[in-house]
Amino acid sequence: MNLSAKSININSSTDIRLHPLAKKLAKLLNYAYSTGGQEDYLKSMNAKFNSYKSLPINNVSVISSQLNSYEVIAGCFVPFFNLNALNNDNTIFIQYKSSKKTFSLSTESK
Repeated sequence: MNLSAKSININSSTDIRLHPLAKKLAKLLNYAYSTGGQEDYLKSMNAKFNSYKSLPINNVSVISSQLNSYEVIAGCFVPFFNLNALNNDNTIFIQYKSSKKTFSLSTESK
């Protein structure tokens, strides 16, 4: 299996959503902050990073699920992550894909 990565740009027609496992983990982390009494910390982190509009604060790893559609697999496990606020100015998108080499077994007789 070969693994490759490249940075991508998104546009208004790009669909980005969380991979189901990433969604569960992100929800669990937010729950942990909330039940731990860290709501004020979460709010301050969001306010702090929202003021830097041109600073790429997110490094998001994605896999392609369909044409112009991606699922986030990493980079969403920080308190200030906001899926709806991702753009090319504040996020570096890295797309991963793998390819399996297909081996052909030949049974030619000589």
